[in-house]
Amino acid sequence: SALIVADFKSHYYKVAAFMMLNANIYLIDLFSLARGYGLSLGFLMIHWHYLLKLMSNDFDTIKFRLMIIALMLSIVSNFSIIYYALSLGFVYLTYELIAANGAIKFRNVFTYSGFKFLSISLLLMLTFLYEPIRKLIKFKQLYFGGTNNIFDDTIYSLVYYSAAAANTEEFLMNWFYRLILISLVLLIAVLIVSFARKKWALKSNFFIGVLLMTLVLQIAFFYFFNTKYLIQRTALFLIPLYTLAILQLIEDLSSKPMFILTSALAVFFFYT
Repeated sequence: SALIVADFKSHYYKVAAFMMLNANIYLIDLFSLARGYGLSLGFLMIHWHYLLKLMSNDFDTIKFRLMIIALMLSIVSNFSIIYYALSLGFVYLTYELIAANGAIKFRNVFTYSGFKFLSISLLLMLTFLYEPIRKLIKFKQLYFGGTNNIFDDTIYSLVYYSAAAANTEEFLMNWFYRLILISLVLLIAVLIVSFARKKWALKSNFFIGVLLMTLVLQIAFFYFFNTKYLIQRTALFLIPLYTLAILQLIEDLSSKPMFILTSALAVFFFYT
């Protein structure tokens, strides 16, 4: 996580961003216990570090492979990361189509060598996942989750368990829930405005797109494939993904240290 924020412009913001990214109460606790949820978050941090390097045109075959390996290990640790992987692929293809001349350039990532390595990695991952998924299907344990809607089952579930673990008062938790909903609306507005102004290819827009696409995929899978919404710890990866999108948005919007510090600390204190 320290390497993820290392390229931010302001030293003040780096400190605030590091605290925000690690404010997820489950990240350190579950990772230190070697729980699958915590391990998946740890591997995602590695994945995002190398993904940001690729976005900065710091392309390297080894870094690309490490990015894929970290993502595969994260999926093996927590099956629900598959939603993120699918969203990542969709948003990447979108960028290839409409954002070729922007700040992000993924060119030369999918060379023959890169595609071959990606295919082998995918095959190995499916090999590892086959047996545990087969047993989960056999004992009817695969479909764990909610059946109400994306807000109650996924978003409110994450807010409740995060806030409850911090012994937050009920009224504060409800305000926290409203803040998340408002921020999601604002993130959608940012995407629309950026697209209208032809400034789509910003790093923040990429992560916002992946976050929103992950939620959309859950809704689509619920209605078309009869799966259930991610709840509780199965959806934990959405917390650092949401935080990273907010952090990158603040970084893209302004280079003024005090503006960045004030914005970051405001969100951080609301977290805690």
